[in-house]
Parts: sequence; structure tokens; C-alpha cells
Amino acid sequence: MPICIIETNLSSDALPVGIKEKLSDVIAETLPNKSVERITVIVHSGIDVCKAKRTDPFVQLTIHSIGVFSEENNPKYSKALFAFLDAEFKLPLDRIQIIYDDIPPSSVGKRE
Repeated sequence: MPICIIETNLSSDALPVGIKEKLSDVIAETLPNKSVERITVIVHSGIDVCKAKRTDPFVQLTIHSIGVFSEENNPKYSKALFAFLDAEFKLPLDRIQIIYDDIPPSSVGKRE
């Protein structure tokens, strides 16, 4: 069920080739009990972004998921995810950020 959203001011043609599929694989490998078949990746490119009063290239990854994020586990996830994002986007360290959003099961609609 993880929903992963990449937001960036890079244009769509400047995105790494296959970024959605590659991120799906990394999320499935990194988060426990999250199969690639249940992962959604959304990319918003070419958006207006200003971080630290700068508008140079920037990437933010937000991951919404149920029951996996914690103070104890997030550093492990960050290590793997930053390694992936750094390799793919090749941006300075301060131009990539990750937000973890642990959502309750009741916040997700399900078909009965």
C-alpha cells in the first residue's frame, strides 16, 4: 500500500530513466512486508520549488504507508533510500529530502 510521491522542479525529460519502476523495487526491498505489487509511485515534475531560498534542482520523496515508520526504523530506511536517490538524481546532499508519513489503516479506503 505504500504511496510514494516524488516532487521535483526538474523537468520530466530530466528525470532518471525508469525512476518510477526503480523506486518501486527499492521501496519493496527496504520496507518490511511491502510487495512491489502494492506500491504506487507518483511523480510530479516541473513544479515550482524554493528550499533555503534557492530554486536550483530539488527532489522530495514522501512515502505514505501503514505501520512501518518509527524513530528506530527510519534511519535504516533513510540510508537505503538516500543512497538510491543520490545515485539516481546526482544532486547535492541538501537538495534531496524524504518525508515519512505513517498513516492509520482507517485512512485508506478499501473495496469490500
